[in-house]
Amino acid sequence: KMALLQIYQDSVLDLLSGLELTLMAGNQEYVDSHCQLMPGFTSLKVDYGCDNCIAEFPLKNVTKMYRVVKRRANHLHLAEHHPRTSYPFPETEHIVIVEFVSRKLVFVFTNEVEAQRFLLCFEFLTWQSQHDERPFDGYRERIIPLFDGELSGW
Repeated sequence: KMALLQIYQDSVLDLLSGLELTLMAGNQEYVDSHCQLMPGFTSLKVDYGCDNCIAEFPLKNVTKMYRVVKRRANHLHLAEHHPRTSYPFPETEHIVIVEFVSRKLVFVFTNEVEAQRFLLCFEFLTWQSQHDERPFDGYRERIIPLFDGELSGW
């Protein structure tokens, strides 16, 4: 339980500072983006790195989250790079898909543990956003309650 709390807290603090993550666009193009959890833990801001390409995704609008493992059959693509990203196109990709009411975000990871940590953290943040109606009153109040009392069996 304490290890889970530590993973969650570390992930939230990383997201509050902002993370450079690889996203897959609708046209299967990989794009390096800056993703940041907004104060209050109610939305994720995504900066796609081009002029006026910043979007905010309210966590209350998340409808589904899941992880997919994609393996490439053609190993010739291992050394290719897309011009808009530093993503190396490995043999195995760990994809976390977060579906919102009208859009979806597709996060691409090369490391399975990183993908699992991101999904776990995002599930907790979404659950908290959708079930906690308290006004934002500080970060500590948002990071700890998920593991107190009645929620510890979740």
